Amino acid sequence: MELKVIHSVELPFILNLPNDIYEIKLDINGANYQIHLNVSNTAYKVITTYQGKEAYIIVNEDEINTLSEKEKKIIEKN
Repeated sequence: MELKVIHSVELPFILNLPNDIYEIKLDINGANYQIHLNVSNTAYKVITTYQGKEAYIIVNEDEINTLSEKEKKIIEKN
């Protein structure tokens, strides 16, 4: 079994980097970590309902037409 932790963040500013996965090395209190930073200018975080609870999904620009009207309105607000 493999566990994967994914954090999705919408930045309050424009990040002028091409879409790509960047290898980032971190040193936190003497412990070294290497993380993969996936920069995407074409992905959107959408609030939806999953098993009766609010959940976030990530959609690319070409997938927006597959969303419900309610989900599309949420994207338009962001």
